[in-house]
Amino acid sequence: GDIVAYNEFGELLCYGRIDNQIKFKGHRIELGEIEAVLNSHEKIKNSACIFKDDKLIAFYESEEELDLKGFCKQKLPPYMIASSFVRVEKFALNANGKIDRKVLSEWV
Repeated sequence: GDIVAYNEFGELLCYGRIDNQIKFKGHRIELGEIEAVLNSHEKIKNSACIFKDDKLIAFYESEEELDLKGFCKQKLPPYMIASSFVRVEKFALNANGKIDRKVLSEWV
């Protein structure tokens, strides 16, 4: 399946496929759900989450540093809140034009 949401204009936005699932703190987490919440923030252009060394790390593309922990706490259960939030100026893309998650893993 796909992760989709309506924006404020009633347009349907597709955030990706539901296939990037992890098990963290005894819960199954779809990383795309966290990314969809982050992407709903007005100052975030794009986001990606990875799971590394038993930590959930959220990367976001924005022109400024943002306090996202409080924003996510309003929209996600506690076990889905990232351990850290990392701002990037621009995501590295793979040959298919998608965010290169391997590069993100090297950045932390």
